[in-house]
Amino acid sequence: MATKLGLSAILVDVERTHGAGTVIRQASVEHHDCSGKLQGWVCYAAVETMCAGRSHAVTAWIAHVTGGTESAPLISVQVMTEEEEPEFLSCPPYVLECLTATSCPRANTWRRKTASKITEVYGYRMKIDVSPIGERSVSLVLSTEQNSVEIIKTPKLTGEEFDRTYEEFVTSYKMSSIC
Repeated sequence: MATKLGLSAILVDVERTHGAGTVIRQASVEHHDCSGKLQGWVCYAAVETMCAGRSHAVTAWIAHVTGGTESAPLISVQVMTEEEEPEFLSCPPYVLECLTATSCPRANTWRRKTASKITEVYGYRMKIDVSPIGERSVSLVLSTEQNSVEIIKTPKLTGEEFDRTYEEFVTSYKMSSIC
């Protein structure tokens, strides 16, 4: 529910400020306070919009969703962009790597801080499996201290089909390491 609510709020804000936008990738992450108590969820989205009607830009939009629990039944959503340099720095790498270059100093600072935190929080790798008959598959794995999640896995591929798919993965998921 928090993900849908966060994305909806982001899209409403994007439409209000830019006319229209498309979510390229998104993720929701739990937000805990210093004592480990759940404070809500943070929804990160790479949103593509038009810049001055001529070129596309992909920027980070963040929605902090709180409430909706027995102790805090009122739900609150705060939407912000990377240009506001928000305090939320747990944006998964597969969202961060979609963003296009920006000249905004605050956005660049947020991206730098977030990218440096990625190595502390996530293991983000591309894994290649080879079957006994030579078929190969590629998967993208995101790991935290608690668990690992296979985000994407291709079917078993051979020859040029694998080469083409592998090249797409390397180009699309630049921040992942290969193992």
